[in-house]
Amino acid sequence: MKLLSILHMYPSEHNAGSEVTLHAILRGLTKRGHECVVAAAEVSDPHYVIDGVEVFRPPEAEPDRSRWFMEKAGWADVILTHLNCTGLAMQYAREASKPLVHLIHNTNQIKFHNIRPIRAQLLIFNSEWVRDTTPMNPSVVVHPIVEPDRYHVERPAADAVTFINLTATKGALVFYELARRIIDTPFIGVHGAYGIPEPPPDGLENLTIHEQMPDLRPIYAQTKVVLMPSDYESYGRVAVEAACSGIPAIVHPTPGLKEALGPAGIYIDRANVDAWEVELRRLLNDEVYYAERSQAAQELAKTLKPEASLDVIETALSIVNRHGLKNSGATYEALGKELYQQHAIQDGHFDPRKEPAGYRPSLGGVMTKGAPFTTDRQVYLDSQGNPVDGSSRDKQILLLGANATISFEQALGLGLIDVAGTPFYETQAFLEPNETQAFEPTKSNRDDRLVDVEPLMTPQAVKVPRQRRQRAIV
Repeated sequence: MKLLSILHMYPSEHNAGSEVTLHAILRGLTKRGHECVVAAAEVSDPHYVIDGVEVFRPPEAEPDRSRWFMEKAGWADVILTHLNCTGLAMQYAREASKPLVHLIHNTNQIKFHNIRPIRAQLLIFNSEWVRDTTPMNPSVVVHPIVEPDRYHVERPAADAVTFINLTATKGALVFYELARRIIDTPFIGVHGAYGIPEPPPDGLENLTIHEQMPDLRPIYAQTKVVLMPSDYESYGRVAVEAACSGIPAIVHPTPGLKEALGPAGIYIDRANVDAWEVELRRLLNDEVYYAERSQAAQELAKTLKPEASLDVIETALSIVNRHGLKNSGATYEALGKELYQQHAIQDGHFDPRKEPAGYRPSLGGVMTKGAPFTTDRQVYLDSQGNPVDGSSRDKQILLLGANATISFEQALGLGLIDVAGTPFYETQAFLEPNETQAFEPTKSNRDDRLVDVEPLMTPQAVKVPRQRRQRAIV
C-alpha cells in the first residue's frame, strides 16, 4: 500500500509519545514493503528519511501548497492523521476522495477536531478505555507498539530516579519534592516534546536535567525507577519502554496507565507525596523487593508483541484500502445524483455543489427507505471486509457496538442485512456449521439440530453470500 501521513511534527525532531508511536507503525510497515510518506507541516528539515520513512515539509505558499498536497493525496491509497493536522488531512482526503484513518491518542481528539464518520473510514485507538470513553466506529484498538529488543538496555550501575516531560500535569512538582527529600539519590529529568516545563527549585544538587532527546535508552541505562505521577495518561508509553529493561514504575492510577501496566505498575495517588516517598525509598533500599518489582516489569515486557500489533494494523489498513469509501453508507452510485445531493445538503453532511467534481463519499447512513437497523451484538469486519460477529476468529475491525442503530440503506450497503431486512447473523450462510461439525453426531438429525448444538463459528462459516452483497451494492 501507499500510505500518506499528514501531521504537524515527526521524529526525530519531535518525540512525543504520539509521534513515536506512529513512527513505530510506519517503520514496521515500511519493513513489510509498504511505501510510507509523511507530510509534516512544522518540521524544520524540508526533506529527510528516517528508518525508511520519507518525511517532507510541504510548501508554505499557495497555490504551491495545495497543489503539493493534492499530488501526494492522489498518490496515496490511504491517508493517516492525528492531532494538530487532522483538519488539513480531512480536507485533502475529501478533495482526493481517499479513505482517511485517524490515530486516536486521547479522549479529546474526536470532539476537538469535529471528526465525523464521513471523515473517518477507520479509527485506531491506543487503548480500550479511550475507545470506551469516546466510541466511534469503524475502529480497532492497538496499544502503542513498543519493541522490547529496541528498548532493552543493560544497567550494571543504574541508581537514578527518572521522570520524562517536566510539566505540572505530568507531575513535575511531585518529582522535584521527592528529589528534595531523597537527597542522596540521583534524579534525572528530561524535557518533553510539548507542554510548559516547570522550573526546578534551587539547590537540588542531585538533579540533572536533559533536553528532549529522540532516544531515551542512554537515560534508561542510568535508571533504577521511573516516576509517572501524571494526572492524565491515555496509555503510558514511558513506563512500558522502561519495563523492557526491568525498570519498575511508580505511577498515578490513571485508566491508561492501569491498562498499560496491569500488575507491573505500582499505583499511588499523586496527591499523597508521603506515600510516594515511602515506596520510592523501599525500591531504592530493599534489594529483594526491588527484584520482585523488576521481575514484574520484565514479565510485562514479555507480553509485548509488536509484530502481532502490526498484523492488526496492516490488516485493518488493507480492508480500508479495498473497501474504504465504498461500503460506509449510502453512495452516489446507489442513490443517483438528485437524491444524493438532496440528502447531502438537507442532512448537513456537505454541499456537493461546492465540492470538487469527483468527490462522492458515502452519506454516513442518513437514508430511511426501510426501517432503521439495530444490531443486538457487536459487529466486526473480517479480513475480507465482510460483517461477522464477535465469535469469528477472523474479526478485524469493530464496525458497530451492541445496540447501535444505522439506516436501512447503510446496513444494506455494508452487507449487514439482505433486501428483506434479515440480519447477516440470522441467515443460513452464517448459521451453517463448518465441514467438521457437519459430520459430528448431534442430539438429533432433525433440521432444528442447530438449536441443540451451537456451531463453532469460523471465517468460512460467516461470509456473506456473494450474490446478496452484489444486490446490496446495486
